[in-house]
Amino acid sequence: MYCEQCGEKLEKDAVFCSNCGAKVNKEEIKEETKQETKEEIIETKEEQEESSEIVKENNKREEDSVLTEENKETKEEIKEDVKQNTTSKEVKNKKSKKPLIITLISIVGAVILFVLGYFLYQFIDLSSPIKEDWGQKYYTYLKSAEEDKNIDIKLPEDLKNSKIGFYEIKGLNEPIMIITYEKQNNNYMNIYYIKDNEVKVIDFNNPTSIQFLYNIEEDNYDYYTYTLNNNNETYKKIIDEINGSSKDYTFNDEEKDSVIDVNGNEIYILKMDKTFIKLNTQNNTLDYNNNLKIKELKNLIIDTIKQYEPQDKLINDDIKNKVEEEKKTVNSKIEEIKKAEEEVEKKKEEELKKGYQVGNATLAYGTYKFDVSDFKDLGFKEDDEVLILNVDKTCHYTRKSNVGQPIDTDCTFESDDILNSFEFQKGISLYDKDGNLIYGFMVYQNNSLSDQWHGLKFKN
Repeated sequence: MYCEQCGEKLEKDAVFCSNCGAKVNKEEIKEETKQETKEEIIETKEEQEESSEIVKENNKREEDSVLTEENKETKEEIKEDVKQNTTSKEVKNKKSKKPLIITLISIVGAVILFVLGYFLYQFIDLSSPIKEDWGQKYYTYLKSAEEDKNIDIKLPEDLKNSKIGFYEIKGLNEPIMIITYEKQNNNYMNIYYIKDNEVKVIDFNNPTSIQFLYNIEEDNYDYYTYTLNNNNETYKKIIDEINGSSKDYTFNDEEKDSVIDVNGNEIYILKMDKTFIKLNTQNNTLDYNNNLKIKELKNLIIDTIKQYEPQDKLINDDIKNKVEEEKKTVNSKIEEIKKAEEEVEKKKEEELKKGYQVGNATLAYGTYKFDVSDFKDLGFKEDDEVLILNVDKTCHYTRKSNVGQPIDTDCTFESDDILNSFEFQKGISLYDKDGNLIYGFMVYQNNSLSDQWHGLKFKN
């Protein structure tokens, strides 16, 4: 506050101006005081605000400083943590790599042991013998053939569609081995058997196969070789093949027991069907070739042995039932043929009694010989000319050279008109198997034949 007179600054509680002595106006002083107080308050407020700003600024700076320090510390801590983490990771990595390496070493070791074990097993497996002694012998035989192509072991060169199998043969202590194969669209086979502790072989030049048959005549079952040659079918027991026996069974399509019944129909049975019954047994064979590895060959022999079955297991109820049915069929056919033969014989007897009718004459069935009654002095004999007439219209005619052109042949005869020097007469004509006319005889009376110059008379 200032003096109104001289403008001197007054003291706060002054009554008079210390400079000019003028009295101080209290109201003004109050107003000024109020104003000053207000201004001071404002100033103070501004100062406080400024101070607050300064404080804030300082605080901020301090905070920034603190933060900076903290950041530094944090950064240092982070760096330390990173360092520690890095060190920890390195330690962990080192620690984690250790079991990995151990695991890898274990795996590699296991693989090596597995490989070594596998090859050791293979070695032991290949060197260990086959359980069945006879199987080991056949395996050794075939293995030798595979390993040494020059040794004296008989194996087919080209094994097309080839099979291998083992079979029980009655009369042998050990099963035989058979290898079948195709050649020029025909079936062939080799038989291998054990004798004197060695493997022997039988091979065949003609198409040959193996068959399991029931022999009706012998009432037994066995294995046979089947060979087809020039339409002849030959069956031979395999035991006979091995022992060198000459016994066999040979048939052809025309070889049969037959009869022409009274109605002219043929009833027959093939001799093969009278002798054997073919049986369809289980195929206990496996595929084979002669380029197998040793392990493959051994496994094949072992697997083929598993397929092997002795005969008593092959002959099951189905086989037995089939044999019984076939035997009934064969016996029925044999009985039918026998009955037809009896009927034919009965008819023959009746026909014999009746004779063969030629015109008004009758010719008895039987033997006609040369009638020498008019040629006794000429040296002819009854047997110089002979004709045999059978009920079935077959005949046999024999004539010697002193009677005419020599003839000796089977024939058939038919009633016919025969020409003599002047006319045709009732008689019979003789024909060969090709239907060609051989000769003709006229019939003038019962049981008498004539060729116009001489005659034949019934003799029996």
